[in-house]
Amino acid sequence: MFFQLSKLVAPLLSPLPIFFFAALAVAVFACRGRARRLLLALLAFLWLCSADAAIDPLLGAWKRASPPLALADVPQADAVVVLAGMIEARPAHRLEDRVEFESSVDRVLEGLRLVRAGKAPRLVLSGGPADLLGRAPAEAPQLAAWLARMQLLEPERVVVEDRSRTTSENAERTATLAREHGWRRLILVTSALHMPRALGCFRRAGLDVVPYPADYLADASRLGPADFVPGEKGMLHARRLGRELIGIAAYRLTGRL
Repeated sequence: MFFQLSKLVAPLLSPLPIFFFAALAVAVFACRGRARRLLLALLAFLWLCSADAAIDPLLGAWKRASPPLALADVPQADAVVVLAGMIEARPAHRLEDRVEFESSVDRVLEGLRLVRAGKAPRLVLSGGPADLLGRAPAEAPQLAAWLARMQLLEPERVVVEDRSRTTSENAERTATLAREHGWRRLILVTSALHMPRALGCFRRAGLDVVPYPADYLADASRLGPADFVPGEKGMLHARRLGRELIGIAAYRLTGRL
């Protein structure tokens, strides 16, 4: 019983749900008329953007669009291409031999697994400086150095592409590498949420790619009581979902898909 209560009560004690339920109490007991309706509408919007019960079904659409692929079903290829976007741009430390990963670290872990399973002889890490001001170092060299320090893959099997800053640039610069090295088929690894846009860019660049999605954020079939409470994780997922929707719209408008 203690375990169940701790899993239910703990989400209620973080800042976001405390604010949410306090504001809800104000709306119910202290507001009237238009002010109450406005506050309730804002709280409803906040709930839709922060509760896993609201966000996870939307993420499920991307899971259906980019279903997971079993390792045994992955065909042979000339290279595995992993798109960057998994390193904290502003880490708490400034040590060159330390890397702080975000949740999308699944990308490089799955890419590594594919290469070590013999699906391709080399791993391509694609990603340059990601922050707006250009002060953060490129991600691809950091990932390559981390793989070398951890002795997870021989350095000669790693190809670093450290100039691309967007998904379309990932595709264009990878296409250049493919022409230079004579690669015909690539396995593309990125987050499931990002895969439809990435796949469109790579195919538009003339590349034969096998999509291998990673970093699935949620499973709507496993919702529990705590998932109906607004939370920071749900808000983070909503931000990633919104960013991807904007990215797809922008890429279609500018002819990148």
